[in-house]
Amino acid sequence: MHNSGEDSPFLGEYQNESKNSAPHPLPTQSKWRTLLSGSLILNAILLLLVIPSLSWTLSRRSHQECSCSTSTHDSQNVMNGDIKKTSAYSPLLDQVDFNVHFERFNGRIHDNTTIYRMDPSPEVDAAWDRLSAEGFEIITVGEEDVILTGKTPGLSVKAPSSWGLGDKAYVAQVDVFHQIHCLNELRKEIHFDYYYSQDGALNHSSLPPEHMEHKKHCIHMLLQNLMCHADVEIITHNWVHYDIADQPNRPFAEPFADFNVIKKCRDFDALLEWAEENAVHDLKHKWAELKLPEGTQFVQGDGYF
Repeated sequence: MHNSGEDSPFLGEYQNESKNSAPHPLPTQSKWRTLLSGSLILNAILLLLVIPSLSWTLSRRSHQECSCSTSTHDSQNVMNGDIKKTSAYSPLLDQVDFNVHFERFNGRIHDNTTIYRMDPSPEVDAAWDRLSAEGFEIITVGEEDVILTGKTPGLSVKAPSSWGLGDKAYVAQVDVFHQIHCLNELRKEIHFDYYYSQDGALNHSSLPPEHMEHKKHCIHMLLQNLMCHADVEIITHNWVHYDIADQPNRPFAEPFADFNVIKKCRDFDALLEWAEENAVHDLKHKWAELKLPEGTQFVQGDGYF
């Protein structure tokens, strides 16, 4: 016998139905157990789907936060970490501590306190030669270094076995020293008579093509480097007093660019010391030992000479 509606907790929704409507079968206890079990199984499946996704999201967020923190930490503690972020590959970034620091430039128009602005002399030439690593400009790097710079070992000159550096040493230079060499060539051009015409070998009206091509190459190399690095420090202007300035609306003072800019600089002296210690010494003698090995690839001279 069925229980009365007052005794069943599941009959409330059926009591208000019209008496003339067809009777609804009442759910049995086993059916409710089946429905309850199905609901629990469905919820379990949903949890199995949601929990891994939520865990992956939280893990990814935590990993990103950790990576950012680690990246910042590494860049501060790895040698030249910040420089590496904005530089092409160079093995020197792992060998020379460039100790980036602020430095104020000497931007004076009239100044003779630095030897690099003085008129030609043996002392001036020696100073410029050291800056451009003249005589110790050649170093050697490994095969992996050649590959990481984007060059091909098969086309790069290997150091001969007579140099005693093994089978994987390649001849190289540091770019900044070539740039200073180029700047020095332009300096010499300013003092043309001193450097080129004292013995009557050259004059402005009979310069050989290779002389001017060399200078043009240097100008272009310096231009490309300046454009590549594109320094954006701000040059402010000062009211500069000097006796010959006597404009009616601003007597004895003119607005003039303050070229004494403050820049972040690398430790050039540390680089120069490293080059002196690690350069190929006795270069003139050793350079003569370079011979084209049999079967070595070479490039055509168009553009080189």
